Amino acid sequence: MTLYMKDLPRFVTPAEAARHLSVCRRTVLRWVANGWLAHIRSGRLIRIPAEELTRLTEAARRTLVD
Repeated sequence: MTLYMKDLPRFVTPAEAARHLSVCRRTVLRWVANGWLAHIRSGRLIRIPAEELTRLTEAARRTLVD
């Protein structure tokens, strides 16, 4: 089976996540520290799955609609 780049999970930095969510990078880091945002840590590097950003924006959208 051959894997292509589009098949691999995409991860973003806290700064990229902050830009996508329109919040401060420190807010994203606080959410990571509190366990509110799924992430992967490799040493000092933090990466957030792009699917997690989709989940978070969908949850916020549902909250605003309800």
